[in-house]
Amino acid sequence: MKIITSSALLLTVLAGAILLFSGCEEQGLRSERRTRLVGDENLRLKKQFKQLNDKIQKLEAVITEYETEEQKRADAEAKTGGMILKLLRDSGAAGKKIEKLSAENLQLKAKIAELESELAQSGDQTDSQ
Repeated sequence: MKIITSSALLLTVLAGAILLFSGCEEQGLRSERRTRLVGDENLRLKKQFKQLNDKIQKLEAVITEYETEEQKRADAEAKTGGMILKLLRDSGAAGKKIEKLSAENLQLKAKIAELESELAQSGDQTDSQ
């Protein structure tokens, strides 16, 4: 009976050792697979990070370009506004000058009419003499 008990004990210990070692190998394989998966995920995330970083740099360049264009537009708008104000001032001065010249023109026409009338009267007087 001792032989059967010791054989059973030996078989149990041997079976336990086999199970224990096979579990370690299996756990080692799981750990190795997990390490590979984490490494692959890290590589994928680094690649994605680089792509996003490149996009950010391109967008920053576009923003800088838009800001430059906006500044040029604002400068041109300010210059145009200044020219419009100058034209309005000049047109106001020109309008006043036109009014003054029109009034002077009317005075000269009246003077011409008066002189023509005097000339006609003096011509009539010379004809009648």
